[in-house]
Amino acid sequence: MLELPKATDAKKLTIHWQNNTWFKYVVETSKDGKEWRKIADEKNEEKKRVKKHSLDGTFKFLRINVTALGAGWVSVREIELK
Repeated sequence: MLELPKATDAKKLTIHWQNNTWFKYVVETSKDGKEWRKIADEKNEEKKRVKKHSLDGTFKFLRINVTALGAGWVSVREIELK
């Protein structure tokens, strides 16, 4: 889970995965860290390296729940919010 210094209304999220494999995952945001809203569901896809998502609304917390991966371990190199 990532807690931002203050709430943001960023419109784009880019995830740069460290490992060169595929990931299945869900991205959620929250204003308070208690109630979560799903913004991306990639559980049925095999996404590689860099993935962009559109965001909607204001949030202070962001979490990425990985449900499966091709090989190795889960590691994020960079998360961009714009």
